Amino acid sequence: MALYGLIADIHGNREALAAALAALEHMVSPALIAENAAFLQSDFPGARLCFFGHSHEQKIFEIGSTVSEVPANGKVHLSRENAHFVNPGSVDASRKRSRKLAECALFDSRAWTVEFLSVPYDSAATEAKAAVFGYLRPIRT
Repeated sequence: MALYGLIADIHGNREALAAALAALEHMVSPALIAENAAFLQSDFPGARLCFFGHSHEQKIFEIGSTVSEVPANGKVHLSRENAHFVNPGSVDASRKRSRKLAECALFDSRAWTVEFLSVPYDSAATEAKAAVFGYLRPIRT
């Protein structure tokens, strides 16, 4: 976990640093986001934005009086008053059954926006190359 002023980045969830439980609890529900938002504020008071991964799905959760999922389409303007948890997606689509796209997100700290990008690529060829070098088992498409 790293903190850059008002921004934190983590892989799975706060507990991922201390316990294997993180492998079982991907941050995909508002309840888990709320729990981790409390941990974030406890560990890093003032943090307004947390980038996370592990679930390989592009998502934004806004934390106000409740947790709500914000559509992760194109450029999203973030509220400066509320905290946000952002999953930029995954460049590697090997774990996805459909929509084999390389995904990422661009954060603009001046405009306080996140822009989600998805780019097609030859996932079958990439997965075959990775398998040759022992990185993963080939996935049939």
